[in-house]
Amino acid sequence: MIVLHAFSARRVCLGLVLLALAACSPPPAPPQPLTAVLVFTAQGSRAGSGGSYTGELRPRYESQLGFRVQGKIVARLVEVGERVHRGQVLARLDPADTQLSAQSAQAQSSAAQADFMQAKADLSRYADLRDKHFISDTEFDRHRNTFAVAEARLQQARAQSDLARNQAQYTTLLADADGVITAVQAEAGQVVSSGQVVLRLARLGEVELAINLPETQVVALRAGAPAQVSLWSRPDLHFAGRVREIAPVADAVTHTYGVRVSLLNPGPEAQLGMTAAAVLGGATDGQVVRVPMTSLYQTGREPAVWLVDAKTQTLQLRPVTVRDYGQDLASLASGVTPGELVVRAGVHKLHAGEKVRVLQETAP
Repeated sequence: MIVLHAFSARRVCLGLVLLALAACSPPPAPPQPLTAVLVFTAQGSRAGSGGSYTGELRPRYESQLGFRVQGKIVARLVEVGERVHRGQVLARLDPADTQLSAQSAQAQSSAAQADFMQAKADLSRYADLRDKHFISDTEFDRHRNTFAVAEARLQQARAQSDLARNQAQYTTLLADADGVITAVQAEAGQVVSSGQVVLRLARLGEVELAINLPETQVVALRAGAPAQVSLWSRPDLHFAGRVREIAPVADAVTHTYGVRVSLLNPGPEAQLGMTAAAVLGGATDGQVVRVPMTSLYQTGREPAVWLVDAKTQTLQLRPVTVRDYGQDLASLASGVTPGELVVRAGVHKLHAGEKVRVLQETAP
């Protein structure tokens, strides 16, 4: 009986010691925050043989409009994005100075006209006196020279008058074609010099995609080559295009060649300034998935991309086959199917099986 009481006492003491130790132990560590990753949903597109290059939609013809005379702008009648017609008044200068110049030139022309008529009448009289031998040939030649000078001064005065009249008309800035105002670079009240750009006008009709190609790709490209153009805002839309122009000289900074791709039948969705991608090379030869260059992760000799499982939010490293490299995008021939979530940034900091938090879903 004494032994049982001693054993029970020891058990009680041991329980008290364990409770004390548990009370003194630190609280469990909080769970580590999930790594946030930037992803996009992979989308398939038609592939061409020349690669894909990103650029901006621009008008084929864009005019920089300015006044042909200097002066102070008193009115600007259009805004950015406004459609205008050929001959429409866009802006006006203060016409006071040019009107005074025109009046002064007209007065000089009138004075030169009077001097010419007087010299002509004198020449006629002196011609009659010479025929009657009342004056010498030398005297007659002097009056004939006076008449020639008066005639030349009259022509000069008339030209100056016409010039001043034209300059008076140049105080009104007119649209030289139907188009859209793409930029305003001067406001009412501003004094501008002759030829200074006031407005930019993009002509309606022809829309082009401006892209830049590396020298490894431009050598095989020819003007007139077909292309397929797709909008970043509407990747499901594709427009037929044709290479219109290839720059003969590389850019001094980027060392790339500028290329203009004309859209043959642009729809209303193709707005100026939009970002678009061109697949060069003509006929399509299958489907590819295009991913940003930043999505590629090199594992040894084989490229790969990180995929996010939509259900478990965990990472998987998937080897891929790159069909070709573009300026900003890479075309994958295999490894990724449309609809999968592909990580597009920070690929060198991830681990297989890691649980992540999708920060944002964007298009490539």
